[in-house]
Amino acid sequence: MPTPSLPLELWRAIIRELTYETGTLEIEYAPFSRDPVDLVSGDMQARREGKRTAVLVCKAWRQLALPMLYEVLVFDGTSEERLNDIYHTLKAERAAGEGLSRGLYVRQIFAGPDTIAFGRCVEDTICCCPHLDILTYKTTSDDFRRAQNLRRLDLRIGTLFQAAKTWETISKAIGNLPKLESLIFPSRLNLLYPDEIILLSPPPGSTISAPLLRTVVVPWDMYIFMARNALKLGLPALRDVHIKNMSLSDLYGTFHILIRDLKEAGGALSDKLVSIGFAPPGIWNPPLLNLCFEVLSQFQNLRTLRITTISMTAPDERLRHPSLASIMIYPVQNGHLPPHDPGGREAMFTDTSQVLEIIIASDFPQLHKISIIGAHQAHFTTNTQWMEKWTRQLKERGVTLDIDTLAT
Repeated sequence: MPTPSLPLELWRAIIRELTYETGTLEIEYAPFSRDPVDLVSGDMQARREGKRTAVLVCKAWRQLALPMLYEVLVFDGTSEERLNDIYHTLKAERAAGEGLSRGLYVRQIFAGPDTIAFGRCVEDTICCCPHLDILTYKTTSDDFRRAQNLRRLDLRIGTLFQAAKTWETISKAIGNLPKLESLIFPSRLNLLYPDEIILLSPPPGSTISAPLLRTVVVPWDMYIFMARNALKLGLPALRDVHIKNMSLSDLYGTFHILIRDLKEAGGALSDKLVSIGFAPPGIWNPPLLNLCFEVLSQFQNLRTLRITTISMTAPDERLRHPSLASIMIYPVQNGHLPPHDPGGREAMFTDTSQVLEIIIASDFPQLHKISIIGAHQAHFTTNTQWMEKWTRQLKERGVTLDIDTLAT
């Protein structure tokens, strides 16, 4: 009996499924998702090797897999000599029958760290990649004229700047990116005191303008700065704003500024805010919980909340939010106990149960999903009794409990 053949498009889909990490080539930002480059492991290496193997199977497979081999480039710890080799490979003209110039296949680049020589190599490489859609870059540069087709610019691992300097850098950078749809700011700016934020303003004549920009990911202090200067934002297509790495001290330090400025120029920006993530530590007492949800109440379209938890004490009154649909819990074991101490692990299960009890008792009419994320999620996966108990209790309330291995 002859071996059944499949259409080439189906083979292409199969090869892509087997050799691509989740999130690869995604223009949209999924709240608190890891970059594929964060998942460097034997599994990732095996997937890369799978692409190389697919190219060697036969002419038909080579035609399908060759673009995939070059679509995603990772320059992390790459020597300048190696970068130069890659540059010349991408730039080289190909003879008939050898496929297109390899730079035409590249759609996503992860690059860092930024040194002067390294930066020049990366920029030269970008010149060879006219179809580059996504760039994740550890850089202090604001010159992206060579990447005018970018649709997603990710600077989350970039150098820390003050808010006004970050505004100026971003303003210059996106001025040359007319197709930009997603922009991710550095994860944390240089810390500012509330009175410093009040005194800061963007450089004269400086605006953040991008006609197609739909998604912005910012740290809390940059969000406050943008809210205070919302009239200088030219973002007509803006749909979603995400806040990452908010600290508990941010709540105390800038809350009064937020409330005042949202009532003035920043109200329109607050309507776009759809996710907020809190960084460690995660000791939540009643006053802090109340303050947190007083802040969250300013964002009536908030859908996703990420919290780090060591412990949480129930407040006197129920927590409330009208639109919150998903809560991500990052459990952290008490630092006073050894990392592999069984007693510490049991305490973490108990503390997380307390968090779930508080959530159940709260008034979140849109809540439908709770996720356990972070370094200790494997302990929850293996604790079958705990998972079955809480899966059942939450399901009775229309809420799904899951272990999210792709969130951070």
